[in-house]
Amino acid sequence: MKTRIFAMVAAALFVLPMITFGQTETKVKPKKTEEIKIQTNLHCGDCKQKIEAELASVKGVKEAVADVDTKVVTVKFSPKKTSADVIVERIQKLGYQAKTIGGCCPGGTKSTGGCKDSGGTESKSGCKGSGAGAGSGSGQGCGGKH
Repeated sequence: MKTRIFAMVAAALFVLPMITFGQTETKVKPKKTEEIKIQTNLHCGDCKQKIEAELASVKGVKEAVADVDTKVVTVKFSPKKTSADVIVERIQKLGYQAKTIGGCCPGGTKSTGGCKDSGGTESKSGCKGSGAGAGSGSGQGCGGKH
């Protein structure tokens, strides 16, 4: 009987440290979703619905909320399935200006002098979508009703 108890205690003392100290550190999982804010020239509720519906059709976009007052579209998306470039391009294809807030153009690099393209060349016109052809603020994204 004493031998059996001693064997169980010895086994517990042998196994317990392996369980306790054998645990590895928890790995930090990469973000499953990212959030970007995009400045646009949307004007009304129809613009809001049009942009939100278009972005809802983009694979990987989890949520898109357009704010008419601030003209900002907040998008949560899976970086494994889509990118900020794709999201900006989809808004521009609707006829709206679109550029990310809080940095430079998607895919570009921010510098103290302004935006640089992926080749490192300084862009005098600003970020993608800020010039002519991407929506002039005339409401062309709403069909020119403004």
